[in-house]
Amino acid sequence: MLEWLLNAYELDDDYDGLMGYPAFVSQTLAQKAWTLHKIAFCLLNKETPVFSLTAYSEATLDAVLGNVETLIVSDIECSGNEDDDDPEYWYLLRRAILAVVNIIDPELLVEDDGTPPLTAECSDVERWETAMGYIFSSIMWDKDYADVELEDMPPEVSKEVKNFLGILDDYCTAIPYDPKMDEAVKLINEAQGLCKQVITREEKILRNQGKSDKSNTLFP
Repeated sequence: MLEWLLNAYELDDDYDGLMGYPAFVSQTLAQKAWTLHKIAFCLLNKETPVFSLTAYSEATLDAVLGNVETLIVSDIECSGNEDDDDPEYWYLLRRAILAVVNIIDPELLVEDDGTPPLTAECSDVERWETAMGYIFSSIMWDKDYADVELEDMPPEVSKEVKNFLGILDDYCTAIPYDPKMDEAVKLINEAQGLCKQVITREEKILRNQGKSDKSNTLFP
């Protein structure tokens, strides 16, 4: 997603092609750079302060998780394609998802009907969507940002609904910081640096696990 933003800047194009809910899609390129930077550091750096819950911050995280799910589906649809120059990458991505679910609760992927636990070789899209659902639920507990009608209600009704749902008054109206282009590019580069650092570390762990596990799965 960060690469897509950089490409948009390089092409001097306001359209980045990133998908998601309005609270994310409606952001400018610079705002997306800022929110993605925040999300990256909140998820991957323990020293980062907690990010405020707003429609735009949660919609950005939703877009990130949705992008991972899209990659998995695309991988399965293109599996075995002779043009794939790095098939091992997809196994690492799937095994990374398994590793996260394993941390949440190893029992989540054990089917009641006796179906074998999910492995990296599985091409059942629905099972991977379920796995991503577990990851989503472990981070977020609702999708208030998806309710685009909330701010279109009469003020008194909107306030009553927000109070009932426990939504802060500025949840929908909060606006992300909109940096200048140079600062936005710097934020993208910083987030990319952090992501690459974490990916390199985790890939090493996953590859080492793969060497000792002939089934190529994190579930023995």
